[in-house]
Amino acid sequence: MSVVPSRNDVLFGRGSISVTHEGNINFRSIVESRKKEYIEAAWNEKKKIVISIIRQIQSMDPPGRFLQRDPQFKGVESKPCLGLGTWVPVDEKKAASKVSHCLRERRKEKKGSLENETVDDGISPLDVILGQASP
Repeated sequence: MSVVPSRNDVLFGRGSISVTHEGNINFRSIVESRKKEYIEAAWNEKKKIVISIIRQIQSMDPPGRFLQRDPQFKGVESKPCLGLGTWVPVDEKKAASKVSHCLRERRKEKKGSLENETVDDGISPLDVILGQASP
């Protein structure tokens, strides 16, 4: 079922639509405020942090959702439009994967520009979410 994104939704994808969307800006702020806690957390606490961020997004007014482009529109050359309902909710596992990836990502300076770098703590985000990581 396609939906029209609200201001609190987190949009998956690249480009200006997801970068400038209010929900994504809020999401990045929430993630940034929890990164240090996540990096320093024991493996079994990481899942709780991820889930708490998902619940925080979902408890907003209106409730935030994690949305991706409707797969039936993949390959369409036009840019996704927020008003056309070409977005669909993702399951919690995919939302958790996005949250944990963002928590592990950090920015570093390289020759005057910023570049993404992922922190490798030796624990796969899906292992943490699924409770399969070992201490």
